[in-house]
Amino acid sequence: ADNAVPAGRAAGSAPQAPDSRRPMLIAGDTTAEMVINRNIIVIQLKPGTGEKEIEALVSKYKLKVVDVVPSLGALYVELDGNDNDQRGARAASPRKPGDVRSLLEPPIVRLLRAEPSVNACFVQSTVGPQWLPRRSQARIRSGQKSVNWHWDTNKTDDGNWGLKAMRMPAAWTILARVRRARGAAQVAPVAILDTGFGKHNQLKFVNVASPLPATAGPINCATSHGTHVAGIIGANAGLAQGIDGILPKASLDLIPISKNLLLEGMVEGRQRSQLHLSYFADVIRDLAEYFDSFPLRGGERRVVNVSLAYNWGWVKTAGTSDPTTDQSIRNQIAQHANFVQYLVNREKEQVLFVAAAGNDSAGSEQPLSVELATPFGYAAQHKSSYFTPSENIIIVEAHDRWNRRASFSNVGGHVAAPGVEVMSTLASNETPYAVCSGTSQAAPHVAGLAAMM
Repeated sequence: ADNAVPAGRAAGSAPQAPDSRRPMLIAGDTTAEMVINRNIIVIQLKPGTGEKEIEALVSKYKLKVVDVVPSLGALYVELDGNDNDQRGARAASPRKPGDVRSLLEPPIVRLLRAEPSVNACFVQSTVGPQWLPRRSQARIRSGQKSVNWHWDTNKTDDGNWGLKAMRMPAAWTILARVRRARGAAQVAPVAILDTGFGKHNQLKFVNVASPLPATAGPINCATSHGTHVAGIIGANAGLAQGIDGILPKASLDLIPISKNLLLEGMVEGRQRSQLHLSYFADVIRDLAEYFDSFPLRGGERRVVNVSLAYNWGWVKTAGTSDPTTDQSIRNQIAQHANFVQYLVNREKEQVLFVAAAGNDSAGSEQPLSVELATPFGYAAQHKSSYFTPSENIIIVEAHDRWNRRASFSNVGGHVAAPGVEVMSTLASNETPYAVCSGTSQAAPHVAGLAAMM
């Protein structure tokens, strides 16, 4: 990347000049523009190299194969630490910026390049941005752990690890270039269909479909759910005191869910499974009324984030029927999906719906399919002789900082995004941030990126 936009400076303004005193190459320095890992060597073998030749090469140089890319004929090997010094593989890092050869061509690389079976060989390296956003002062306690907002690499205390995983500083650089080239660029609005909305000084709400209901009880990941989702999409750090979303300064529309049927059912004493299924009738109606209140203009594009699901986990715990086997529940899901699809297909040329996969699979031997987790999942993925999936819905699973599927995440989505220990905004001056996990946190990573694109 060239010059990523630092926090506190508007995208589209002139980039700051990189520090000319900073070394261009350094071994193991996580802030350098190129990071060299001389413990990992990439070897490309010549076509036709046999298994015995590979084994002989690995044995000769005491290499440990850590990855293989057959389509490229490539081996990623780790050097044996017992014999590295004599070959210069782990020599002391150079202290002067100009010592490039010792970084890029340690003796082991030169020896391997001379082998008859080797087509190419080089040390593993990564290229970083020339400029990163400034370190934020935002930090919170999450249990026994301190969670911070910073751009250091190889740390596990960062609540913005998802933005790093998605390489957002580089994306912000590209966005700034596009905006400069076009003059003024209109950002695609992102609408958030959710509960638990509230004000936060880093969020810009444009259209609100109905008055925000008062938040009852303590402010946390559940009661401030929509505000946390909104921060992941469009929080703006301002003067580097807060956090940034995927698309800072995004234009956010809010669609608060009315919960009328849910509240009426609680008064009447209906079963919890019935209440939860009724809840989505409100969801669908509120979404339709939003489009009636704020109709799309010709050529306008819009993204709608839907971080909602049936959450069958607690329904099953309550001793009610299993959605994977109860035909009446499956029928109800299909009926909700028909309603959803009618609305989604009506807007298919201008609106992309990004929906969470749901969090029902923790501890399950067989993770739940998204088709049964949410009517949006059913509408996006179910195929039969009488049902065709909608093309403008993306279902998002959650992964952790090591790119593993989150244990709670349902399966069958189109993509996965960061959804574990994500730091974002809460509707509280006393507790302005929290770390939350779920496919609810994964979906807005994709919604924000879609709006950027």
